[in-house]
Amino acid sequence: MAKWKSILNPRELDMIKHYQSQILELDIENAEDKDHYNREITHLMESAAKRHYKENPSLIPLHKNTDGYDYDSPTVRDLLTKEEEEELEFLKWRMTRALTPWGKKGLKKKINSIVLEAEKRNHYS
Repeated sequence: MAKWKSILNPRELDMIKHYQSQILELDIENAEDKDHYNREITHLMESAAKRHYKENPSLIPLHKNTDGYDYDSPTVRDLLTKEEEEELEFLKWRMTRALTPWGKKGLKKKINSIVLEAEKRNHYS
């Protein structure tokens, strides 16, 4: 999980602090000014997040939370080669035809070994 302090550069952090202090100093009647400062803060954070993901393309944003972003890892299908995907489909089909529980267990082990190898190859384990 990335923290906003690691994503924002020092200038952007100073600007956000400035906008927050301006919001605190405003009167209650100045709702338009508060909205303006909030939009500026949001714009700074969004531009910093876009820059962060351009610099780190392997990160996939899942959703925003209070102190950063949660990341989603790719699905297993994204990590597999075409041959491995075909082999997994065949093994799953074989599992539906297996007559004994130990036959299914052996097929599950083969499937898991293929998935683990794909994850290791893509540096996910």
